[in-house]
Amino acid sequence: DRLALAVEEGDAGGPVFDTSGAVLGLLLPRSAGGDRPAPEGAALARDAGTITAFLAENGVEPRAGQFGGAMAAEDLTDRAVGMATRVSCWN
Repeated sequence: DRLALAVEEGDAGGPVFDTSGAVLGLLLPRSAGGDRPAPEGAALARDAGTITAFLAENGVEPRAGQFGGAMAAEDLTDRAVGMATRVSCWN
């Protein structure tokens, strides 16, 4: 899916939420488009169904949460804090 949002270089791998706090997908790096990276101002995301299937195939049992209606942006931000972290790898 293509998203219209401001994405920083380190945002890849972070969750994409709907207004209720449910995870819709995972933000991909701009290079994930192969020969045609996402246009400026757009981002790509892997959908939740693909992520769920990948996890199940690799022995991780994802669980669906119970979400209600839309929440205030501040509450969604509070819920999202700490769900993603920067990981660096060295040789």
